[in-house]
Amino acid sequence: MNLSPIIEQIQELCSTFKRVAATAEINFDKKVSVPLPAAFVVMLDERGEIVEVTGNEYQQEITESFGVVVVLDNRKDRRGQDAMVLLDPIRAELFRALVNWCPDQYHDEIRFNRSYLVSMNPDVLYYAFEFDTYTTLTKDDTWNEVWYESLG
Repeated sequence: MNLSPIIEQIQELCSTFKRVAATAEINFDKKVSVPLPAAFVVMLDERGEIVEVTGNEYQQEITESFGVVVVLDNRKDRRGQDAMVLLDPIRAELFRALVNWCPDQYHDEIRFNRSYLVSMNPDVLYYAFEFDTYTTLTKDDTWNEVWYESLG
């Protein structure tokens, strides 16, 4: 899944974030060097469920999950209370930007899955929001189509 449209949507509609970017992983032990609050979009997983396989037909529903990890300044109140107060307005911004929006012509609308505290230290608090979107594989997307075309 291409995360670029999701990043652009968050940048455009979520004014709270001073930085929005993609990442493959987040090192929670490393000091954060970007302006806060920040959001990092990360691909989480893909799951497939076969819907139909009959004769020459093939259809499989793919659930693609991604997370938006919000990084908040935690230095004023090292217990996280001040940072947690920001989560309600941030959640509202993310929902308005992403929920029920289609990132491209191949995916269905984005759905909210869950949110949770990832990590907290005296400097920053990491909180994740998980979302799902769906796409469908058909015979045209599989090896069978390549093989059929090679037959001429």
